[in-house]
Amino acid sequence: MKNFTFLVLAIFGLFSANSITGQNLPEINIADVEAEYMISQDVELTATVVSNGNIDQLCGIGYEFYRNNEPIENIDDFGSVNYSFRIEGSDFYNGEITQGSGMLEIEVAEDNISAFTLGMFDTYCVNRNRPINIVANFNEIGNYKVVISLYSCENDGEEIGTGFTANTDCDGEYHLDLIDEICENPNEIVSKEIEINVVGEITIIDQPQSTSICNGGSTILSVNAVANNGETLYYQWRKNGTAIETATSSTLTVYTVGEYYCSLIAGSASLETEHAIIDIANPIANLDSEITVCPGESTILNPGDFASYLWSDNSTEASLTVSTTGAYGVTVTDEFGCTADASTQVIFAVMPEEFSFKDTTICYGVAHALEGPLNNNYSYLWNTGSTNYSITFEEAGTYSLTVTNEYGCTRTNSANIDFEYTVDAKISDAYEVHSCSNEPNVKLGPISGGSIWLWSNGSTARTNRVTQPGIYSVIATDTITGCIGVDTVEVFIHQIPELDLGGDKAYCADQSLTLSVQEDDCEYIWNTGDTSQSIDIEESGFYSVIVTDDFGCWSKDSLNIEIYPMPRVNLGEDFEMYENQTAILTTEFGNISYVWSLGPEYTEHFVTLSSENLNFGPNVISVTAITVNGCEDSDQVTVTLLEGVNINTENAEMFYVYPNPTSGIIKINGENIEKASLYDSLGRIVFTTESNEFDMSDFANGNYTLIIYTQQNSYSTKIVKQ
Repeated sequence: MKNFTFLVLAIFGLFSANSITGQNLPEINIADVEAEYMISQDVELTATVVSNGNIDQLCGIGYEFYRNNEPIENIDDFGSVNYSFRIEGSDFYNGEITQGSGMLEIEVAEDNISAFTLGMFDTYCVNRNRPINIVANFNEIGNYKVVISLYSCENDGEEIGTGFTANTDCDGEYHLDLIDEICENPNEIVSKEIEINVVGEITIIDQPQSTSICNGGSTILSVNAVANNGETLYYQWRKNGTAIETATSSTLTVYTVGEYYCSLIAGSASLETEHAIIDIANPIANLDSEITVCPGESTILNPGDFASYLWSDNSTEASLTVSTTGAYGVTVTDEFGCTADASTQVIFAVMPEEFSFKDTTICYGVAHALEGPLNNNYSYLWNTGSTNYSITFEEAGTYSLTVTNEYGCTRTNSANIDFEYTVDAKISDAYEVHSCSNEPNVKLGPISGGSIWLWSNGSTARTNRVTQPGIYSVIATDTITGCIGVDTVEVFIHQIPELDLGGDKAYCADQSLTLSVQEDDCEYIWNTGDTSQSIDIEESGFYSVIVTDDFGCWSKDSLNIEIYPMPRVNLGEDFEMYENQTAILTTEFGNISYVWSLGPEYTEHFVTLSSENLNFGPNVISVTAITVNGCEDSDQVTVTLLEGVNINTENAEMFYVYPNPTSGIIKINGENIEKASLYDSLGRIVFTTESNEFDMSDFANGNYTLIIYTQQNSYSTKIVKQ
């Protein structure tokens, strides 16, 4: 019996793929496969093996089961698979497959056999009359697939004492049957799929579909089903789980929203269709009531995504391109046949004001400026990349400006700028010429360029000789091109008095400084206009002095003085507040640190006072503000916290600063404004104004802080210049 047990290895398929070269591939023929089977109906198949001459090939069988293209792990989850075949005489071997995939093994006595020669079941070289009978029974519907693979083995196998004589289709010789416990180094020869379609007693071919209906409209739901058990099929439609009287056919006309499905009954079998959701379609065509178009341009009207469109001009495209003013409308239809209307009025926008530039020829070294029309509602773009309304340049080329107004309409103009050469009016290699009393005659020039010259002392010669100290300048003119050159030199004559103002200085505004000249009995000329030997410094700036003695010899010295501003600390007058109120004490923004008497956790330029950080009765609140340069100032105020509640909104202050970010003009809307100060990112004050509007066009791009001062408080906000 051991030699017959291997037939189960081929029960589900026919082999495909190849490792037996030079021979016809083996086959397995499957008979009696029907188009479909009912649940729990036995699937009876008959398989026969055709070796096609490969009768001595030792083989093993692998199998895989699938349901709806998903691998099956355990056959028991979906039913059972059994097989049988004749051993000898009327004795049959019966087996069962329980796993969804694997290599088949046959237990004979106490041995597990997984390899055999094909001649044991052949119907080609000899008819050994051993067909395989397969019975599968599935308890769930689905499309079942079995893939059987035949593997050739490298081992020789063992004789089992049986054999056969091949017919004349083969070699006509006697062959022994061989088996083995394992298939060594298996190599796939062939594989084949068998499909088994298992259906229920009722099969739904077409399900009712979810859809949308128009207001006042309807739709038809239908189900296409068959009874596989021979019984009459009955229908019962339901809405939201409740049976609909008289709705007992395969179709249902629906007028209202809801969840619909059909219960199918055939004898003792029943089945529900999928649930169809019916809702109301509500298409909305989107067009702005008014659309502004720049003259000479067009706009595209697009109401949204729909199935079809009908515009007021009878066009049917999804969008409409218009370039003329007027009223336009559209009727849209969605995928459910529902319609919606929309309309718009197209108007022309105002163009930016006209402007023009003139082609110009100028001399090198002379800056030239072009300006566009100034309007706060305009934006500007030069071909240089500048976004200011004007530009200054010193290079030849074509300069163009595009002006865009608030409607997006543009106007462009350009100018061609040519440059002539610049006259060389160089007086000296240095900006200063020094001479003492023994050499009072100082030669200025000669000027190499130009054809006429005019000196600041009235001379018209190419070379100018001077005997007095001072600043001398010359204008050299090329009479052919009209281009000029300018140069200046300062002349010093006689001995230079001793003079040392020291290095650059910086200090806080609460300190004082006096600049003094060491040399007595001289003439002192400060750039401030003072003529005394010493001056008191009151503001930051560049300070210089020329000291001239009785002989006309002079010396000059200068330095930069920066007086660091003191922080502005003014907490205002003493005041009272109730326990339900809050108050904000604020100082000037932009200092590096703030030390409040309320405690180290208060580090901002303002504090919020409430019953949480005040005691009932008088509270002395003080603050010390320290600038980035170490300058300090302090103030204090007495705040009396009263028990009880009060409501007082008379002193509320609101401010609106716009536009922000800005490339130029800043406007401040508000009341009780005394002044506003602008600080850069380093906390340095840029300027102070009492106006509610100022221009930042010439400021560097970056972040600034604007402090707004009122009679009682100060408020800060960030400004972005771009």
